[in-house]
Amino acid sequence: MMRTVLLLFLICLTLELSAQRKQLFISKEKVELTITEKNTETQLKKFQKTLKEEANIDFNFKDIIYNSKKEISKITIEINSNDGISGSGTLMTSNIYNVGFIRDYSSTGNPSSQAPLIIGNISEKEIKLD
Repeated sequence: MMRTVLLLFLICLTLELSAQRKQLFISKEKVELTITEKNTETQLKKFQKTLKEEANIDFNFKDIIYNSKKEISKITIEINSNDGISGSGTLMTSNIYNVGFIRDYSSTGNPSSQAPLIIGNISEKEIKLD
């Protein structure tokens, strides 16, 4: 019985970590955070800590508005990558597109590449109307 409980706990923990990794991507060239309506304040605080420790990015959030299902519908975020690039934005979560931020380090000093910091709609999902 104890083994079953422990196994279930480990499976849940693995699934939670896997989901968080899909929402937060950190590399030398790019840092990307996707915020969904399902995120909890605890998860946002974990992202905040990881971003600071692994990428030296200050990520702050405030003014969270929840819908009737207690899911995030609106959130204000502030990003400071501590290298002269910072910004903020108020995001409306959606199941049609992804919101969050992208800090693109490869664009520094390259005027033909995308902006070094994008806050808002960060997906390339197409809006499909049936």
